[in-house]
Amino acid sequence: MLVAEMLLIMILLAVTGEPLRKVLAIYVQALKNLDFFQVIAFDVYLGGFVFYAIALIPIGLFTSTITFIVFCVSFILLLGYYIKKYFSTRKSGEHQNYAEMIRAALIPKKQVLMGTILLFMFFTILWIENVATIGVIFGNVHDASLFSMPSTVISKNRMIPSTLDPFESSGIIYPQGARGSGVSISNSLGLANHCFL
Repeated sequence: MLVAEMLLIMILLAVTGEPLRKVLAIYVQALKNLDFFQVIAFDVYLGGFVFYAIALIPIGLFTSTITFIVFCVSFILLLGYYIKKYFSTRKSGEHQNYAEMIRAALIPKKQVLMGTILLFMFFTILWIENVATIGVIFGNVHDASLFSMPSTVISKNRMIPSTLDPFESSGIIYPQGARGSGVSISNSLGLANHCFL
């Protein structure tokens, strides 16, 4: 179950980051020549960046409603982009018939082999990392442990704070980037909050 939740988080972050990558690719040539796995990895980081940027705004916008809206807007933008691309390709006559469209979409065998090896390595490493958690009881973002305190503070304040208020007034002296995206996904989708602790 934990692996499925982690994969869902990865997919949602990638969907959130892809529209930003499309915009950046207009200005940065290097982003136009990425392969599939590079695109996914970059989209996941950009998705986390989007939530971190929202959490940095000090007016309490970091709520489950805003997170859900960001997911939906990103999905709609992606859907619109690919529908527009599909119809513009058909209209321009770039692919005259169905057989040419299939040939253009096929991936060379060498890339398929490399992709299969990468996916096997990814799932193997993911499985190895999660085997250690079997039998361990996890808490949630409202536990008072050392690792979940920053997540609880973000959740309570609805932004990334500079202090540990409402628990104490001491300042936070390290960045909390990954916790912001984790809290947003946890709050909006009701996933187990231990996925990002």
